[in-house]
Amino acid sequence: MLILVIGVVLSYSCDRSPSIEWEKEISWAVLEDASDIKQTNDDGYIILGTSNGSKPTLMKINSTGNTQWVKIFHDYIDKSPKAIQQTNDGGYIVVGYHNYGLNQNFWVSKLDKTGDVVWSKEYDDGANREEVIVIECMEDGSYIIAGERINYIDNNFSSDYWIAKIDNQGELSWSKVLGGSRIDAPMMMNKTKNGNLIIEGKTYSEDGDVPGEMLEKQIETYDIWSVEINDNGEVINSQRKESYYFQEKNITLTDDRTYLLAGEKWIGDTDGSVNLLLEKRDINLNLIWSKIIGGPDKDESLAIQQTSDGGYIVLATVFDDDKSEIKTWLLKLGSE
Repeated sequence: MLILVIGVVLSYSCDRSPSIEWEKEISWAVLEDASDIKQTNDDGYIILGTSNGSKPTLMKINSTGNTQWVKIFHDYIDKSPKAIQQTNDGGYIVVGYHNYGLNQNFWVSKLDKTGDVVWSKEYDDGANREEVIVIECMEDGSYIIAGERINYIDNNFSSDYWIAKIDNQGELSWSKVLGGSRIDAPMMMNKTKNGNLIIEGKTYSEDGDVPGEMLEKQIETYDIWSVEINDNGEVINSQRKESYYFQEKNITLTDDRTYLLAGEKWIGDTDGSVNLLLEKRDINLNLIWSKIIGGPDKDESLAIQQTSDGGYIVLATVFDDDKSEIKTWLLKLGSE
C-alpha cells in the first residue's frame, strides 16, 4: 500500500503541468524580434521588441492579450533592447546596448506609464562591447543591472559579468566586474527575500572570481556560475553548477527559488515540427513539471515568466519552413 501511495504522488508531481488559458498571435508587421515580456501592476503585460526597421518597440496588452497601445522609438535607431521591468512609479525601464559599429555601450532608458522617455543613460566601462542583459527594481527606487562586458585583446576573446547600481535618475552608484580569463556572461537575475540579488549565467572560466574547475568537459558546453551579492555589490556567495538543463533554453529564476525553462523540442522525423518545451524545476534542478505545446508551424521560445495568479506567460516566435510568415506568439498558462 505504501509503495502504491508513493507511486501516485510521484506520478502527480510529474503530471501537473498547467493548461492553456488563452493564446494570441501578433503580426510581424506590428512587432518584430520580441525579446521580453513582464506582467504589469494592472494584470496586463508589457512586451519589448523591435519594429519598423529594428527600432525599439513597446507593446502594452491587457490581461487577456488584447492590445492597448504600441510605442515605437523612432529616434533610437542604433539601440537594441534586451529586457524590461515595470518600475515602482508604474512606468518602465528598458535595458540593452547602444551600437557604435565595432563598439557597444551599456544602455538604460526610464519611461513613464505611456512609454515616453523620462531619461536615457549610457555607461562605458572601457570594453569593446558592452550589453545590459537583466535589471531588477529595488524598493528605494534604485536599480541593479547586470550585463556582459566583452573584450578583444590580441585576438583573444573574453567576457565578464558587469554588475552596477544606479539611482532613480540613472546616476551610477557603484559598478564592479566579476569573472575569469574566459567567457562569463550573465543570463538571469532575481531578488531574494532578504534583499540580496542572485545573478546566474554562463561560464567557461576556471580562474579569477569563478570557483572550481569546469563540470561540463565537452567542447562548446558551459557551466552555470551563480553569484549572490548584497545591495552594496559585495559577494555573499559564489558557486558553479552543471548546465545540462540550461542548454539552449530561456531561463527565469523565480521568487520562490525555482527555474522556469522555455526551449524547443523536435517532434517526429525529418518531416516533423519544432514545438515549445516548457519546464519548471526546483533549485536542485529536480523536475516539477514539463509541457510540450505545438504551435501553428515551427516554434522558438523567447521568454517565460510566472504571473501573479500563479500561472505563466510565454513569449515565442512561430514561422513556417521558409520563414515567409513570422509571428510573435503569446501563451497564458494557468496555475499548476
